[in-house]
Amino acid sequence: PYQPGPDLWREFAFGESLKFVRDHDGELYRRGIYMFWKRSVLHPYLAVMDAPTRDVCTARRPVTNTPTQALALLNETLLVECARVLAQRVLLAEAADEMGRLTLAFRLVLARLPTQREASTLLALHADSLRHYQADAAAAKKLVSIGESARPARLDASQHAAWLCVCNALLNLDESLTKE
Repeated sequence: PYQPGPDLWREFAFGESLKFVRDHDGELYRRGIYMFWKRSVLHPYLAVMDAPTRDVCTARRPVTNTPTQALALLNETLLVECARVLAQRVLLAEAADEMGRLTLAFRLVLARLPTQREASTLLALHADSLRHYQADAAAAKKLVSIGESARPARLDASQHAAWLCVCNALLNLDESLTKE
């Protein structure tokens, strides 16, 4: 999986022999639930998510939701890439209109239909994002190029970036993240 930085583990690895080497292409996603684990230091992403340290055992984890966690979830490379690929799937689907695309995204992420309020909020997010990325095509291209997963060239970058924002919001709902 992606790591927070190329030199993050150098101080804790006790030499170059234990250096993390990231896979590429299909191998990058082969073990998506695994991450580079050091007994002596907690992975920064896990620390943000209130994971316990390695010296204690926890049978039940508390459910927390902090601004730092939201920031990490909205900006982590892997999660932005997941939102981008979901947006690709939504854009490539045979939906009649934006509401059809939003309904598909809801069904894929939450296994339900959106409420009227949710739909209007997310369609407004899409419209605002689309205006922003149509005005700044370079920012749209930069956003939709995050991650190594291939991107179909035929997709309009501003439309793709707008749907990425919607999908990122969906993937970051409490309903998506927390098992009640």
